[in-house]
Amino acid sequence: MKKLLAILLACTLLFVFIAACADDTPEVADPTPAPAEEPVEEPAEEPTEEPAEEPAEEPTEEPADEASNHDLGLIGVSLFTLDIPFPLASYEGIRRAEADFGADILVVDNGNDVATNVSQIEDLKGAGMSALVIMPVDVFAVTPVIEDVMALGIPIISVNRLVADIELDGVNHVWLGTDNVEAGYAKGEFFMTLVDEGAEVIILEGTPGASSGIDRLDGFTAATEGRLNVLESITANFNRVDGLHVTEDLLVRFPDVRYIIAMNDEMALGAIQAALDAGRIPGEDIFITGFDGGGDARDAVASGEMMFTVYQDPEGMGYMGIEVALGLLRGETFPPRILFDVGFVTP
Repeated sequence: MKKLLAILLACTLLFVFIAACADDTPEVADPTPAPAEEPVEEPAEEPTEEPAEEPAEEPTEEPADEASNHDLGLIGVSLFTLDIPFPLASYEGIRRAEADFGADILVVDNGNDVATNVSQIEDLKGAGMSALVIMPVDVFAVTPVIEDVMALGIPIISVNRLVADIELDGVNHVWLGTDNVEAGYAKGEFFMTLVDEGAEVIILEGTPGASSGIDRLDGFTAATEGRLNVLESITANFNRVDGLHVTEDLLVRFPDVRYIIAMNDEMALGAIQAALDAGRIPGEDIFITGFDGGGDARDAVASGEMMFTVYQDPEGMGYMGIEVALGLLRGETFPPRILFDVGFVTP
């Protein structure tokens, strides 16, 4: 089982040159003359052949983790949606881990619906899952069903979004992801280096109940409190369509606003389209920021349409979620919180 924390091992190659020298000196004949009587020649003894040595047995290698990982049972994975880049990238990491580790995994897509999220966890429980990797729709709404799951001895791995009111102990419940409060704070600090004090901004919040959006907003607000004029702070549900429609309305109400702060890339991309539709020029007379660092957002930054975005590693989170699940099922202990670094994608 791979060790979890990313440790770089420096390997040194040692070349050993062995010079084997054969003795090429010819044998010297015995100078003593032969005796007068010719000796009776004894029949030459057949050389006794030593029995060939049996080659040393290669140590029997333990089978790869694949076989034993199948024995650990079914890992259930509950993702809030597969319609936006962040959880989709996590899904790709999960599938890569499935291939690498030979794990048995069943993934369900909640369609960003709280009731579906709860019912699908019940279904996974009924399917006999041994561990649950979860990126919930609403971190509060799933708490009762998660408590029921844990009462059966099934460990929980929260990815990016932390299930509320469940103790993190590194044995039964592990969280891994970005510290979104710190990331939101860093975004706010960075944003303030690009704008004037008192700049007018609109904030597009994440899905209500999603801890990632709540924490990012808290961090951003803490960093910029009293330094910006927030015209409106409203949810666009972490998706591009809502980002488009919400921003359309906001641009009617605030036609001169120059800055839109989105708590994920999808809302930012929707806001960019709304600005274009309203005759504004993103990157020139209106500036829009994202968060996540997905491919479309990086392209928008490169083209100048997005001011900047914050980069995370959702694929790595999905991969590590499975790795941690397998470790917990083997009785391993992990840090209760496993943090991923963030950075900025700028033009």
